[in-house]
Amino acid sequence: MGPLAIRLVVLLAIFASTFLLSQLLLAVLWRRREKTAAINRRLELVRAGTSPDQVMAALRKNAPAEPMPGGGLLAAPWRAFRTTLFAAAVP
Repeated sequence: MGPLAIRLVVLLAIFASTFLLSQLLLAVLWRRREKTAAINRRLELVRAGTSPDQVMAALRKNAPAEPMPGGGLLAAPWRAFRTTLFAAAVP
């Protein structure tokens, strides 16, 4: 291998390691932030006098959604769309 190829491999290795390290760090920070936010939201609901059942329903991701306003022909496709979003873990 020539010096140019070696330099390219080294630079790619540096880039890949920096990228992976930054992704790992961001994931750890994001998880910590989500956990803190969930705890804070639960505490806010408890302080507001919400019953424990209502707190769990509010914090549960797959809580039953309100029906689509107006209902009618679009109610079933709307429910299917929301179910698909929940399955895809889209916030």
